[in-house]
Parts: sequence; C-alpha cells; structure tokens
Amino acid sequence: MSGTFFSLALLIGFTAKEPADLLLFNGRIFSANEKLATHSVMVVTDGKIVAVGDASLKSRFNAQDSVDLRGKLLIPGFNDTHQHVFGRSNRYIALDDVRSIRELKDLVRSKATELGEEEWITGYGWAKDDLAEKRRSLRWDFDLAEINLNTPDPEGGIIERDKTGKLNGTIRERQNIIGRLVPDPAWDELKPSFITNLRGLLKFGITSFIQAGATVEQWQGVYAEFG
Repeated sequence: MSGTFFSLALLIGFTAKEPADLLLFNGRIFSANEKLATHSVMVVTDGKIVAVGDASLKSRFNAQDSVDLRGKLLIPGFNDTHQHVFGRSNRYIALDDVRSIRELKDLVRSKATELGEEEWITGYGWAKDDLAEKRRSLRWDFDLAEINLNTPDPEGGIIERDKTGKLNGTIRERQNIIGRLVPDPAWDELKPSFITNLRGLLKFGITSFIQAGATVEQWQGVYAEFG
C-alpha cells in the first residue's frame, strides 16, 4: 500500500454542544415550579427557555450570547391583572411630576396657548399629597363643563359640593360625565405614545397584563404590526 496514507482520529467521549441563542449563568433563577426551585443557569433558544439547571449546562450548550447575572435574582415576568395603557393625544398633559396647583395651572395655560381657542385639554397623574397646597384642584382653579347645581349625581358616582352646597369641581367615579364631551383623537395620533407606554412596562418586569376597557380592533392592529 505504498504511497497511500491513512489518518485515523479517535474521538473518545466527545459530544457536540447543542446550539442556543442565550445562556444566563451565575444567578439565582427562580423557576416557579411546584417545588419553587432555583437554578444557577438558564438557556434560551428562539425566545423560549429550553433548559434550567446548574453550571454543567455551560458545557452542554454553545450559546451565541451569554449574561453573567452576578448572583442576581431572575424571576418569570409578572402578569398585571388590571391595567389602563393608553396613548396620549395632542391635548394631553402628563401631570406625574406636578408639585403644586400653580404649576398645574401654568401647564394648562401653556397647552391652551399651544392648541388655540375652543380646544379641550386633558391630563392625568397628579396626586394631592404631592402638591404643595395639599389639596386637589377645585372649580375655583378651573372651569367645570356643562354641570350646574341642578345636575343630579350620576348612578354610582358623586358630583361633590362644598359645605354651602356649591359645586366644588370634583367628580368621583364617573369621569365620562366630562369625558363624553371631549372629541376622540385619531388612532394615528395616539399610536406612537401607546406603543412607547406598552414597551415601558417591560422595565418593571410586566410581560403580560389585562387591559381594562380596550377594544378588540385596537389590539388587533397592535399585534398585526408588532406581534
């Protein structure tokens, strides 16, 4: 067999690693199973968890990316059973950081200048305990639309009055008394901030939720575009 060479490689105990997209290691990974077990390594492929276990998984899988959890706790995503995710129209003012009624009035005044006359202005997020005045804004701070002393309390709601019987500008549990007067904004106007607010839930670990008062058509459009 002159001129012929043979090469033989013996692979003893060799097993090819399984491909994976992501490997998270060195953590406290809560599995939420019946035993409430924790693990140190988790493997993800195609957006799904394919394995959880100990450090031996690192030699079993060949992951494209890996994350050292540095001992931190990793838990399943939360499901929020009652959410009101909404988009913000051009008339909307974010009031989460407002710290006084004076500041609130300044924001309304600025928005009124921006929108022009005969436009509605809406806002959300303020809390009276955060305001310097330690009270909510009343009718003497803002106008109250289409409600007078003869307007009866709506079913399940209250139109508040002061000690003399005068309207103080607060409506409880029946926002639609005023909301019905505000024109509905177009979906294209709401969509950018709506998607931003949806994605903002992820940083709080909320990966699913029940939306209160949503329409099927609205969500079908979101799923069709973003999945």
